[in-house]
Amino acid sequence: MFKFILKSENKLVRLKYYMERKEWGIDEWRNYSFTDEMSIEVDGLFGLNLVWREKKETWHDDCIECKKKQGESMMCWGMIRWGWKEPFYV
Repeated sequence: MFKFILKSENKLVRLKYYMERKEWGIDEWRNYSFTDEMSIEVDGLFGLNLVWREKKETWHDDCIECKKKQGESMMCWGMIRWGWKEPFYV
């Protein structure tokens, strides 16, 4: 199962951000833009990662394994907002 690798302090920042906005509607969110970036590996080694755990341990930090990129990679970036979409950049 994929899981973002977040430190405890980052989890608290995200929770605080959510709690301050959990009652927002469209009128509030339409004033925000959302960006994302992603690194795509080209010609890297691809392999299967197995983690042995019990079902109740699914999201335990010590039951998650990550793999660093090993080959050449390229960055992709994009942005969206209410009624508008930025071009996709590579």
